This record gives sequence, C-alpha cells and structure tokens, in this order.
Amino acid sequence: MTFLTIFSSPKPFTLNPHINMIQRNAIQSWLNLGPEVDVFMMGDEAGMADVAADFRIRHFPDVRLNEMNTPLLSSMFQIAREASQARI
Repeated sequence: MTFLTIFSSPKPFTLNPHINMIQRNAIQSWLNLGPEVDVFMMGDEAGMADVAADFRIRHFPDVRLNEMNTPLLSSMFQIAREASQARI
C-alpha cells in the first residue's frame, strides 16, 4: 500500500539545463524514498510528459490555472486526493 504521495508542478524542462538537472534530481530523490511513495507531476509545461515517462511516474496535465496561467494549488490537491491511495 502507498504510504505517501508527493506531487509537484515543476518549471519547464527545456529552458535551463541547470534547472532541468535540479528538478530531475529532486524527482529521483523522492523515488529513492521507496516503493510506498507515489510521485505525481502536475501541469503541462514543456518536457514534463517526457520526464514523467522517463521516471515512470504519473503525469496529470489537466491542472486548472489562474488568469496568469499559474497552476492552482487547490486543483493539484484535488487531483492528488482523487488519484492517490496513500494515507499521506
């Protein structure tokens, strides 16, 4: 059973190689927590679907956005609650 779900809405993976590396390292560190941890990526930023596929994690591109195209945290929490079986 999944104990913990971690979700994030990262920056685009195509703009800055350093940011790309930092974000990939973060995802790998979450996955290293063990098999009882689900990692979700939320949003539709450039490169996100490919990175989610590389890490074999779930990707949810349909996050609601505000008027400045910023992902809404309430939308991400709702998606995570509906998709996760974790206690936390």
